[in-house]
Amino acid sequence: WILGHLALTDRKMLAGLGVADLPPLPDGFEARFAPTRTKATDDTGFGDPARRLALFDAHRDTLIAAALVAAPPT
Repeated sequence: WILGHLALTDRKMLAGLGVADLPPLPDGFEARFAPTRTKATDDTGFGDPARRLALFDAHRDTLIAAALVAAPPT
């Protein structure tokens, strides 16, 4: 669950930076990984963990690239 949630968090930051070309999300992804204020104790029923990791990595890589454009290192 945490990887899915972090992918959505990165996605929101990317939208705030004005990045429009975001990795596509599977149907129902946003609802499934939205904050619930409950403890994430069971990682079953959220789909393939490798797919979630790949989606998280895609968003994180895009966020890093966008951040470097917005504020290049000096």
